[in-house]
Amino acid sequence: MKRMNRAGQAAAALVALTVLAAPRAPLAQTADRVLSEATIHDGDRCAIVGVSLNFPVRFISAFPAGYGDEVRIRIAPIEGGEGVGFTTQRESLRPPTSDLAGIAKIEFEGDRPEGPTLTITFEHPTYFQVAQGGDFRSFVLAVSGDQPNPECLPTQQRPLDVAAKPAEAPLPATAAPSATPDQAMSAADRALITDARAALTGGDYPRAIQVLTKLTQQPAGPASREARELLGIARERNGQAAHAKAEYEEYLRLYPEGPDSDRVRQRLAALISTAGRPRPTTELTAAGKPKGEWKSGGSFSAFYMRDESYQQVDDAASSTTTTQADTNLNQILSAFDSFVAYGSPDLKMKFRATGTYTEDFRQDGVSEGALSAFYLEAFDAGQRYYGRIGRQTRSTGGVLGRFDGALVSTRLTPTLKLEGVAGAPVDSPREVVIDTNRYFYGVSLVFGRFANAWDGDIYAIEQRSSGMIDRRAVGAELRYVERGRSVFGAVDYDVHFNQLNYALVNGSWSYGDGGAFTFALDYRKSPLLFTGNALLGQAVRNLDDLRGLYSDAEIRQLALDRSAEARSATLGFSRPINAKLSFNVDATASDLSSTPTSGGVPATTASGTEYFYSAQLIGSSLFKEGDIGILGLRYADTATSNRWVVDVNTRYPWSRDLRINPRLRLGYRENKTDNGTEMSARPSIRVNYVSRRRLQYELEFGGEWLKADTPTGKETTNGYFVNFGIRRDF
Repeated sequence: MKRMNRAGQAAAALVALTVLAAPRAPLAQTADRVLSEATIHDGDRCAIVGVSLNFPVRFISAFPAGYGDEVRIRIAPIEGGEGVGFTTQRESLRPPTSDLAGIAKIEFEGDRPEGPTLTITFEHPTYFQVAQGGDFRSFVLAVSGDQPNPECLPTQQRPLDVAAKPAEAPLPATAAPSATPDQAMSAADRALITDARAALTGGDYPRAIQVLTKLTQQPAGPASREARELLGIARERNGQAAHAKAEYEEYLRLYPEGPDSDRVRQRLAALISTAGRPRPTTELTAAGKPKGEWKSGGSFSAFYMRDESYQQVDDAASSTTTTQADTNLNQILSAFDSFVAYGSPDLKMKFRATGTYTEDFRQDGVSEGALSAFYLEAFDAGQRYYGRIGRQTRSTGGVLGRFDGALVSTRLTPTLKLEGVAGAPVDSPREVVIDTNRYFYGVSLVFGRFANAWDGDIYAIEQRSSGMIDRRAVGAELRYVERGRSVFGAVDYDVHFNQLNYALVNGSWSYGDGGAFTFALDYRKSPLLFTGNALLGQAVRNLDDLRGLYSDAEIRQLALDRSAEARSATLGFSRPINAKLSFNVDATASDLSSTPTSGGVPATTASGTEYFYSAQLIGSSLFKEGDIGILGLRYADTATSNRWVVDVNTRYPWSRDLRINPRLRLGYRENKTDNGTEMSARPSIRVNYVSRRRLQYELEFGGEWLKADTPTGKETTNGYFVNFGIRRDF
């Protein structure tokens, strides 16, 4: 990031990019971005990296474990939101600047042979640890550079600040209550400790020092030991190294023995070891507080994409052959993600704009733009109040994706927060005009963390369309995250239809040698239940027009008829074989119910139980430090066919900056309805070069061959594709 000494020019650039992103014509809904943003808290021997996602996900595995120039985090979507399925396109984020972490690239790929994968590439081999964020919509990496640091742990972060500050060790756990009533901490002292911890977590260090000083000046009691340690931490985080040193030394004089004392000794040793190093200077106001700081950053990319195919069809009945050549893609896709941020001890604000523009060169192509995010957010230093207004994406509190509107919240207690949200849903980022025909409003109560592991929320939400109730629901999320274990549960019930919209539970359990079990159970309406589902298969475009054909009760029934029931269960297992090899396997069973004939829309049949299996063998540094090799196998037993896929994906680091990624995908399908077969092959190679100037160049090219045999004839398709472009971080 650069200091914002040209804020006016940056803001003007953002406005210009937004104008370029205005679409010429709205199209049907497309998959939303998976990646949201990346931030970093950079400390002396530990950098905490946060990668936020737009949707809830469950952690499957991470490889390699603990050291390398790249970590691949395998994830899976937690179903339950409309359009939550991952896109197969690659996405990337601007990596945050950090000398210690040295992140070169953050990338998501939805079509990897091992499954959807978040890949973080470092500029050099480094030590790291990975953990799932407590909100199930983020991942936290603790990076310690070229030396291991046992104290550098991926602890749960506070909400990500717009102005990064040094990474801080986690607060010590709350002291356990004394066994004897006469030594138990009083309610008043416990309230003061809770207040101090909330101030520390929120960054209000002067408040924490004030409260803790009051406690330590009282006669010795059950709260004294915990208060003394917290006071040293507050002094240290407030930049008062000498005062912190004195508090730690006094603590060790009073309490020389015990695990808490060992922890304080480590803090004191770390403080002394860095005492002689120069600290960055910060401008102060007349009142002695640090001045606010402007920052800006972002990225811009431009890629040319071309995809052509040639198809030959041999008709057995007529003994004729027809051919057709198609240009499936011929376009330049430009994308930007930029922000301007302001941070001070009292207030933090950030404006963000993210979008794309596609120039389509085909004769019948449509050039268009898309605006994924365009919002302003602000919160106070103690994070008691928060607000965001504009185009944004949300997948909690009953909100099911992107919308134009506002989100506000206030913290009632250290463990309770009240949130309110209102806006208009956005079906596609290509739509830039607010849809006033549909709007929603909702409220949620967010609680946690409790026992340093549990949090969640309960909510109520209503959406209206053309004056009708489109959705009226209540629901809840419950989340449990501890080191190596996580469980996510959610339920959504529509009180207007008196129907369960979705219910799900996902979990992951890791054990000592790096292995992990994962599971997922899911029930949901497909599509999720809205009154607007009644429009499916109809010739009209909105509920106003549909009311001219049917009564409100009939429309309600049509919506129920169009919403099938989908159920699925998944079980997975992953385990390292040795330092260079690991494997994972998973199996899924799912089914989709039938829907009836109504409103002129024909019935659909139930799918029956369908089965999906996959297995991957993953190798790292087999021939050269930093190389990756993945062999993936997939099998699907569905209502219409049996499908097999073999996927070989490799990455070879030719040099520190140049990586070559060959890939080969082979497929075979047997139809159950007509005894037809299909064979396919898709070889490709990707070349990626990362410049020291935060500039990336990429070239990918490949071909595709497909041959299908059915009782009615044969079909052969040959094609090629090429993508090349650049990405610049600033």
